[in-house]
Amino acid sequence: MTKKYNTKDVPAIIVSQTYNAEEDAILDEPINVSKGKGAGNLKNLKQFLAKYARKTPKEELEVAQQARQDKITEAEEEAAGVPGIDKAAELNATSFEKEVIQQPEACLVYFTTMKEGENLQDEYKGYGGLYQEVGGAIKFAIYRVSETGEELAALKKQYKIKDLKENRPVLRFYPNEVSGDMKRKASIGIPFDRKSSDLGSILEDIDSSFESNIRDLRPEMF
Repeated sequence: MTKKYNTKDVPAIIVSQTYNAEEDAILDEPINVSKGKGAGNLKNLKQFLAKYARKTPKEELEVAQQARQDKITEAEEEAAGVPGIDKAAELNATSFEKEVIQQPEACLVYFTTMKEGENLQDEYKGYGGLYQEVGGAIKFAIYRVSETGEELAALKKQYKIKDLKENRPVLRFYPNEVSGDMKRKASIGIPFDRKSSDLGSILEDIDSSFESNIRDLRPEMF
């Protein structure tokens, strides 16, 4: 009994915790928390219970959390180019030169070895979120690299994407207010963790290279 309910002191009040208030999350397995000594003190008891109490019933929380997750999944699938859903602009060598290099507008280009129709979310966890955050503020495009051997080596040198390989996408930002060779030279590679959905460092790098009187591209702006 003492092992099951995690207590050695009796009398005791046991809370079967099913909800983490700090993380707003339902626990996979209940945790038995004991209030042993001092259980008879009303003030101490209220402070103890407040940590585990929730205003919303467990069932309503689960429904709300599932709704939020469904919304996130839907946005990620849309951004990742699921068949039948609009997706980011696709580039090739010709359109890259015309639509990125020769244009004064800023553009963030996602270089990948994944083929058309494959889910980009599989190689970069934060792809969907990134598309949603920057797609409405600057041009966002995908360049699918299919070259191999010497052609691939030449392309990597030309586009400054030497780290590109299978399951290792590359992000490169081409700033606004410049075009042609100046745009190529002014472009910057943006490091990111493909296993993380945190966009903070990416948005900061874009913001620091963006020429504008309004330079804040943090997520809360959108």
